[in-house]
Amino acid sequence: MRRYVSFMFAFLVIWLFCLSLVCLAGDGEWAKKADMPTARVDISSAAVNGKIYVIGGSAFNDGPGLSVVEEYNTTTDTWTKKADMPTARVIPSSVTVKGKIYTIGGTKLDKPDYTGLPTVEVYDPTTDTWTRKADMPTPRWALSASVVNGKIYAIGGCLRAPNVTVTTAAVEEYNPETDTWTKKADMPTTPRLYHSSSVVNGKIYVIGGTSNLGKNKFSFVEEYDPVTDTWTRKTDMPTARVWHCTSAYGGKIYAFGGFIDLVGLTIVEEYNPGTDTWRRVADMPTGRQLLTACEANGKIYVIGGAIGKFGDVNWNAPWWNGLPIVEEYTPDGWQPKLSVSPQGKLPVTWGKIKK
Repeated sequence: MRRYVSFMFAFLVIWLFCLSLVCLAGDGEWAKKADMPTARVDISSAAVNGKIYVIGGSAFNDGPGLSVVEEYNTTTDTWTKKADMPTARVIPSSVTVKGKIYTIGGTKLDKPDYTGLPTVEVYDPTTDTWTRKADMPTPRWALSASVVNGKIYAIGGCLRAPNVTVTTAAVEEYNPETDTWTKKADMPTTPRLYHSSSVVNGKIYVIGGTSNLGKNKFSFVEEYDPVTDTWTRKTDMPTARVWHCTSAYGGKIYAFGGFIDLVGLTIVEEYNPGTDTWRRVADMPTGRQLLTACEANGKIYVIGGAIGKFGDVNWNAPWWNGLPIVEEYTPDGWQPKLSVSPQGKLPVTWGKIKK
């Protein structure tokens, strides 16, 4: 009898342990977080020490540029106002190098032509101050920037629009140590803007975009190797998109949002550079575009943007107003959870032994 009881007890322990490890497939999970104080679109963001800094943008699409900087604490789920950026602008790109944030390019949306800015300003979260740095050689907006080995790579973008849209394939490398710029190999496939880029294992992956403010949408993926200054074409993203954003975590890249027929996408796709493959993961709760995403403490925060409306290019309409929404994405979703309640499902024999 004792042997039987021991056997059943061991069975129960093992059964409960296995049950506790059951979880959903690795599609990731979403959670709503505290709204950003200043609702906006066409923003940029970067993280330092687990805090995310959302920079610039506009209250509505095609609206005047903002200088607003707000800090999001991922641990406390709270926002704090920080020192304004010296140059108000929309659609810049921001990256972090050695605890400081470099905000590059953008435009003031001065009409009739929106001309690119060469402006580079660096923010120090420790002192809450901004400093002007050497101008980027090619003034542009809607570019992407990524960091490899302490150097910043400014990629693509728009010189001016909308009367005549002039895009660029230019790649320029910025060295923060010397405050100097160096020309690098152009993107090979096509000049583009409103693309996004992320880094995995020392290589930059440039994803999606457009050549004419969104009238066409690209699915192109190109890999840039800063060591050899060369480009390699990779597997296309399943959903061609523009006005989207990407973020990397755990050796994979996640593409969020964008639009189809001016309606914000909920679609999230994961790219694995190791296998050069894509797969769809858990949809974003709020479909949107002109948004930003930033990884901090193993989670990705998708912030701001606009919902849009089918076929409507009236940028002053409410559906093009900036959103304050913040949604947190946990990649892969492998968090232990009970998928089945043990109540009423234990073996009948256990009830007899318990008595």
